Amino acid sequence: MFFTRWEPYLVKRARPLTLTCERCGNSGDHTLHCFPTVGLGVIFSKKPLIAAKKFAFVCPVCGTPSKQVTKDQLGAYLKG
Repeated sequence: MFFTRWEPYLVKRARPLTLTCERCGNSGDHTLHCFPTVGLGVIFSKKPLIAAKKFAFVCPVCGTPSKQVTKDQLGAYLKG
């Protein structure tokens, strides 16, 4: 186990949200991604075992986070 920075990954249970990207102007469905900060994990795993996480909707065209979501708001965007 070691500490490292992890790549953002798609939250599969979340429904897309229609937003307009401020960077590229794309108006379409943005997907929810998890951005783990420094965390603890196994060398070959793609997701950390323990990490502080931030969530944001990401533009599918340019990959820019467009709307940040707090943990309190997260439940409203997950499919039930």
